[in-house]
Amino acid sequence: MRISGRTLAAGLATVVTAGLTAGLAGSPTAVAEGAEPPDTAARSWQRAGEWATGEVGQEITSIALDPENDLVVAMDSRRVRTYDRVGEQLSTFTTRFRPGNLDVASDGDIHVLPAYEARGTTQTVRVLGPKGRTKRLYGRDQVAKLGGFEIDEGVRRLIISDLVWCKVVTYDVASGRQLGAWGKDGTEGSTDPNALDFPNDLALMPDNQLVLANSSALRVFQRGGRYVRTIGQGRFNISVERVAYGGGRVFGLESRRSEVEVFAVDGTHQRTLRTGIRRTVDVAATPNGNVVYVAGRLESGEPGIVRWVRR
Repeated sequence: MRISGRTLAAGLATVVTAGLTAGLAGSPTAVAEGAEPPDTAARSWQRAGEWATGEVGQEITSIALDPENDLVVAMDSRRVRTYDRVGEQLSTFTTRFRPGNLDVASDGDIHVLPAYEARGTTQTVRVLGPKGRTKRLYGRDQVAKLGGFEIDEGVRRLIISDLVWCKVVTYDVASGRQLGAWGKDGTEGSTDPNALDFPNDLALMPDNQLVLANSSALRVFQRGGRYVRTIGQGRFNISVERVAYGGGRVFGLESRRSEVEVFAVDGTHQRTLRTGIRRTVDVAATPNGNVVYVAGRLESGEPGIVRWVRR
């Protein structure tokens, strides 16, 4: 703490308090036991490493964390690879299709959506075992370009955002049965906050809420479809492509830019992470929100991952 001469003189003329003594010693601001330290220099974000996941010319299509917080990476080369937190490859398998978005259930099953090929083609969610064997399919009734999805482990539901029909669809994980859908088209410049405008991705949040990467901002809804708030209005140039949640923080990624915007759940902007990665495609965060993985193209031209840690 920096103390001016006037303040110091006044302090010497009085009884030295514990607070002033701590200030002279340069002690950091106290934080209540069990409380989350503020986002200050004492808890700064640091780039903690990077690694390539393929060769020049290949691309990452999606990433997700498994129950062990290992990173699962889908490649356009039809490979799905798993890495530990420092980039050591733990497993790999080949699929019969080009994988798109994916999520990993608590039992280790990988729920993956084949990459979108053309309007009018049917996109079906495939459930893969650890070695890539297809265990079951669901979502056959979807004829649209599906965006992001996540598994709600509390009720064993899969929640998907649909870019073409501008809605959010819920499935039962065990049976694959569609349970419901909500949303209305907001692509024609609608000012209705409940209307959806190209919902590219979603992330589940506490209090029965979810956040959608909706056009040029992030929108928070109750999982039943009621609008709550908008996050990041004016922070993104064109379109938010990916969103992640962890530890009370929301991470928004605009495709092909190198920055990740970090927000509190109330919408307060906390930090911009300049990842140094080119052609970004996805972001994933650990449950406590202190580790973030960004996928895209490294400076070498190879597809890869950059890991950021909040210390």
